[in-house]
Amino acid sequence: MITLAFQESLVPGESLACKLHWLADNLIEGIELDGRQLAQRIPEIQRELSRFPVKVTAICGGYRGWLIGEDSEEQRHFLSDMRTLLESAARLGACGVIAPAIWGTSRYLPLPARTSSLEEDRERLIEHLRILGEYAHSLGTAVLLEPLNRYQAHYINQITEALDIIETVESPGVRLIADLFHMNVEEANPLASLAVAGSHLSYVHLSDSNRRLPGLGHIDFGAVFRELERIGFQGPASVEALPAESGDELVACARFLNTLQHQTQKDGE
Repeated sequence: MITLAFQESLVPGESLACKLHWLADNLIEGIELDGRQLAQRIPEIQRELSRFPVKVTAICGGYRGWLIGEDSEEQRHFLSDMRTLLESAARLGACGVIAPAIWGTSRYLPLPARTSSLEEDRERLIEHLRILGEYAHSLGTAVLLEPLNRYQAHYINQITEALDIIETVESPGVRLIADLFHMNVEEANPLASLAVAGSHLSYVHLSDSNRRLPGLGHIDFGAVFRELERIGFQGPASVEALPAESGDELVACARFLNTLQHQTQKDGE
């Protein structure tokens, strides 16, 4: 059964307790935490989690740099930050730390130029994922490699590209996250790509074709949930989207996802 979740920043409330209360009231079982200053927040997070039927699904962000980069000092910072975040993920029972290969370079937009070749990027990515994957596995968690669309990243845009890297790394500490917004841009057939991902898929980001909340664009989420059910996916599916225009819009999204969840289960019986 899929664990429905929302990213922390989307959930109403000034405090973590208020956010967890909202999630529980709306039958959402998970929260995806912001990685910034996370280690210092763990005692509070653990205390509040004990009061609500909500669990941490993953950690997003909170590191300096990226899996591939051209600045050696930045890369050292990234590896150090990721180790700390993986430790936090393990302490909180999260399935992993989400990390794209890189963000903010593109062949299609006037973003910063790069001097390294794709082959050099590939070698660096594999090296860093092997280091981090081994550490993540020793902790009982994972690095979740996320393909991003071509306008946000020059490398690892499609599910098959990520799978090639994951299969080359050969570490149980490196897993795949599929983001439906990026897939809407990059995949000729998103449902077929989910099927190809199969057992490598550990996490899903839910947002619609326009990056708004699920149900506010043209993605067929019913078909997505049925395909996830068909391939046996039982991991978290977390809403990552633009901020809601109102509290009512967020509540409607939670109801929409819960209805899909229940209908998919009923159809599978």
